[in-house]
Amino acid sequence: MLRNNFGNRLGRARRLFVVCLFATLAPFLDAQTAATGTLTGKVLDASGAPVASAKVTAVSADAGQTQTAATGSDGVYQLTLPPGNYRLKFEAAGFVTMEIPSATVTVSGTSVVDGKLEA
Repeated sequence: MLRNNFGNRLGRARRLFVVCLFATLAPFLDAQTAATGTLTGKVLDASGAPVASAKVTAVSADAGQTQTAATGSDGVYQLTLPPGNYRLKFEAAGFVTMEIPSATVTVSGTSVVDGKLEA
């Protein structure tokens, strides 16, 4: 009888522990499944050389939100964005601004859009 009572309490304690663990971790699990995608690419000049420190601006055609990034020394940029359609603008000192009217970002996908700037 004593052994059976102890076993029941231990089983209840385990179940309570598991429930508390899931309740504690639930917000973190939800954050890991955020609906975003990646927009990346290279900004090059007319000769094909990378343009460092170019400003890349993505404007959501759906929500109007704006996000910017700068290219690295290799001309590469990367933006993490909600899925949707975006207008892109590439700008750098000494170059003519280039605009791309439509780029699509999908959930958990990577879209590659390169820009070529003219002096």
